[in-house]
Amino acid sequence: ARIIFNLEDTLLFLVNSSGQALVGLSVGEQRQRLADFTISLVGGGAGSGIAQATLLRRVTFLGPDKQQFGIAEDQLRRALNAECLVCVPIATSNKGLGVLVGGIAAWRVADLKQSERFLTSFGGQAATALDAAANERGEMDRRIASVRREHLEDSRRVVHEVNNPLTIIKNYLGVLDEKIARQEPISGELSILNEEIDRVSHIMSEFAGSAPRPQINLTDVNRVVQDLVKLFRESRFLPPAVQIHAKPASQPIEMDGSADLLKQILVNLIKNAIEALPKGGQIEIVNTGPTVRQGQVFHELLVKDTGGGLPADVLANLFSPVRSSKAGDNRGIGLSIVHGLVKKLNGQITCQSSAVGTTFALLLPLGKAASLAQMRVKDEV
Repeated sequence: ARIIFNLEDTLLFLVNSSGQALVGLSVGEQRQRLADFTISLVGGGAGSGIAQATLLRRVTFLGPDKQQFGIAEDQLRRALNAECLVCVPIATSNKGLGVLVGGIAAWRVADLKQSERFLTSFGGQAATALDAAANERGEMDRRIASVRREHLEDSRRVVHEVNNPLTIIKNYLGVLDEKIARQEPISGELSILNEEIDRVSHIMSEFAGSAPRPQINLTDVNRVVQDLVKLFRESRFLPPAVQIHAKPASQPIEMDGSADLLKQILVNLIKNAIEALPKGGQIEIVNTGPTVRQGQVFHELLVKDTGGGLPADVLANLFSPVRSSKAGDNRGIGLSIVHGLVKKLNGQITCQSSAVGTTFALLLPLGKAASLAQMRVKDEV
């Protein structure tokens, strides 16, 4: 503006977020004291020359007649040491962003009036550039906010998952202390502690984006269930009034996938079941055996509790990372983690709940050999 229109001194005002005022900006060599200078766009302030230029999106010349100056215009005229002011709206065809105010000598008013269309066009181009820059900043802010949300969600997930093995380790240290005092063998407890420490390391490595460690492709489902039931019983994880039982399948069942993932899934489901039984009750893990869904053979595993059931609104968003009524910073994310882990196993999970209890049904992919054998049996039948 200074170069094209020979405006030696200019001030830029932009409409604030509420749309009710113009706020001065400190740009380049402008006087710092005029930054945040405010001109109202509502009420009595809307009648000022600068406000009218902004609201009507029209180039306006103020002066040399002193009656054209309101208090704000007179302050700016004195600050710019000028006889007159030219107000160029910074506006697109449908949006007013602000106004450029330049101080000029009285003799230049007639000269600039001849360039009024050019001034209007300049204001439109400036508005387009400012609007595009604001949109870019807004998009960048949205991206940064999204990354922050994702990082916070990942942090909550890793805290939630690491807390499970850490609680088991803490409880087993108490068991270990008692066994040492009684001079009983502790090799089994040390083995479990070692496994849980490895699980913490594995969870943290996944969070850090490290390559996952090699996993055994086939997992003995019965073995994982039995080990977990034993772990919960012996590690003092269970309240005295809660009992846990397992009904293994009549024959060995091999799942195609990681034992660690299955263990994470079951630990979360069992912990949820315990929380659903504040006054005590039963938890049961039932191996119902192979089942065929849409031509694919799965192994069905049920986790059942005798709690009071889940409310309808919770059931409707069961596997979404929402805040629940449970206490703690990481509440409401356990089942969303379970859902993600089940998907990693290429399995499925469903839930049925009523006033007499809740049942989670896990469909786990069988090993290829077991799947073919089950399909042959089904075909023969």
